[in-house]
Amino acid sequence: MKPDLIITWPRNVEYPLFRQFVRDSRSNFGKVIIVFTSSGSEIDYSQFVINAMSNDDCIFLSSSPILPGEDWRNVAIQDALKLTTSDWLWFMEQDFLVTDPAFWDEINEYITYREVIGVKENSGRLHPCCLLIRRDTLNRTGCDFGIVQDQMDHFGLIQSDLEALDVFITGLTPKYYHHMNGLSHNFHLASTMQEVTYYPDEFKRYLSGCLTLTGVPLDPRFEKVAKSMLLQ
Repeated sequence: MKPDLIITWPRNVEYPLFRQFVRDSRSNFGKVIIVFTSSGSEIDYSQFVINAMSNDDCIFLSSSPILPGEDWRNVAIQDALKLTTSDWLWFMEQDFLVTDPAFWDEINEYITYREVIGVKENSGRLHPCCLLIRRDTLNRTGCDFGIVQDQMDHFGLIQSDLEALDVFITGLTPKYYHHMNGLSHNFHLASTMQEVTYYPDEFKRYLSGCLTLTGVPLDPRFEKVAKSMLLQ
């Protein structure tokens, strides 16, 4: 069983480690659908990403325009869902890092008899950094991935619907992965020469790891930002 992978990708951020992850793990997915979203920034890595991943069998989309009252992430995901064909869907963020090969063993086991698999925080919140769900189970929800202002973050409505349907949500083993959190915002800050205050040492380790990659190309603009950050 190979889930279709859906990724929303802000145009102003680059994720070399994630591109390496997709390349190394491509056989574990059906379709890989990447939806580029607007960021309000003049920086745009999307064409570089398309070129760099040309051999990775991905589908690239530009998100539909966001109308008043719509949520940007929900709009992007709805665009991607139209192209999915697998019985399983896998939503992932680029700051989700698989750290142990046992992660895949766990996924392959759970996918045979569970309906929903994901990252559960201590609060009980189902985090959108990594979520697998059967397509027929998702179809039983309202399929709304947006936020509820001051109440729920992205995917909160999906979790609420699943709980109302009494669908059991299987949590992944934390020691098999690491979720950085804040990666996109940190890179935006570094790119615009603002101070990075959210786990700066972890962010520097991430950038250092990106600069040592040999399996995927690096955008010179990303290298400039990374090297500048590492000098601080």
